[in-house]
Formats: sequence, structure tokens, C-alpha cells
Amino acid sequence: MSLTKIVEINTKNYHLYCDMLYRRMKGRDRNLEEMLETKKNHSSRIEDELKNKNFYVFAAEYNSKFIGYIHIVYIPKIGKWKKGLLQIDELYVDKDFRNLGVGSKLVEKAFEIKDKLGLEKVRLYTENPIAQHIYEKSGFKIINNCVFMES
Repeated sequence: MSLTKIVEINTKNYHLYCDMLYRRMKGRDRNLEEMLETKKNHSSRIEDELKNKNFYVFAAEYNSKFIGYIHIVYIPKIGKWKKGLLQIDELYVDKDFRNLGVGSKLVEKAFEIKDKLGLEKVRLYTENPIAQHIYEKSGFKIINNCVFMES
């Protein structure tokens, strides 16, 4: 999809990001009242999160609409990892735009940031076989099966 561009989420386009998340969760576009509610609840906390130098959020934009996103986290390390690594925390592409290269374009952004920061690796965890295929096409290799734990 050559008309798709990758843009960084900021305070000016955050509402488009929220629109996409709403479509993902509810399966429909927001109505005017729901859009105004988001604008009203836009807080300085969100602005601070978007300014965090260790967290990157990019969206795929097509025809002035966001159709996918990637969350990338910088993890500082010492020793053999030199400056650290990037971790892809989440990748999503709207079902109507899958298999068109949008996911690969978003993943490319992680590698651009890795190179810009002079980092060694991009890491991710996935159980989704379809996403795994996208990642393998982008150069990722399975190195281990792991147990994901949270507290």
C-alpha cells in the first residue's frame, strides 16, 4: 500500500489514534458524542506519556484514517547490550488492511529507530502465528519459547 504513511502519534493526531482503538475494541466508528468525550478527557498525563523518550507510538495512515499501530519501548542495558534494545510491545493492523504490507511497514519503523539510536537488537514476544510470520519476514528469528508472567 504505497499510499500508506507511517506517522508518530502526538497530541495533534492523538484523536485519530483513539478512533482506531475504538474501532478495534467496538467494531465500529465513534459517534460525535463519543469523539467529544475523548477530547474532553484528553489529559496532560497523555501528553507526558507521548513525550516519554523511551516509548514510541506510530500509526499507519491511509486516506486520513489510522489503520494500524506499533508500540515500541526502549530498554536501556549495560554490558554486552551496549546502549540497550528496543522491544515491540504491540502491533496491530485493521482487519480490512491485513496482508497488504502495513504490518511490515510498521515493523520497519522499529528497525529505523534501532539504527538511529545505535542499538543492537529489536526484541518481541508473540504467540500469534500470523504475526510471527510478519516478524520472520522482517528478519526476526525464534530464539526460545518462554513463559510470559505478570504480577
